[in-house]
Amino acid sequence: MDTAEVAFDETVISDELSEISQVDIKELAITCVISFFEKRQYESGGSIPRRELLREHHIAKILEYTPSSKFVDGLCLIHDILDQNDPPDDFEQSSLVDWEIKLLNDLMAQSSKAGIPKSFAIGITLMNLQYCYGMTKWRIWS
Repeated sequence: MDTAEVAFDETVISDELSEISQVDIKELAITCVISFFEKRQYESGGSIPRRELLREHHIAKILEYTPSSKFVDGLCLIHDILDQNDPPDDFEQSSLVDWEIKLLNDLMAQSSKAGIPKSFAIGITLMNLQYCYGMTKWRIWS
């Protein structure tokens, strides 16, 4: 899907972005991707090239999950992805909470600490799983 094809229904965009134009939302998404991944590395090591992060389909997916009505769908998708994978090697497991729930919470906290608007948290987290956690046993962008 080309980013230009992503249409917004202004009535369902989350409150934090409700006063921003569609063009500005795309620019903000790009800025957030650059900022979030600036010091992060591939799971196997090495920096992630900006041109890789800014591919049109990544930005389109972030924008697809921007409406607040899609947030829960995105959380379910992330949980399903985690459920199809093993926990990261360095992840501390707890007997009280399933690792998938704990990691999902940690991933969302990473976005929040980085100043990522909640509206972009799902798309950024999907990219984070792919690039930084190496969870590619599924198709993010299907």
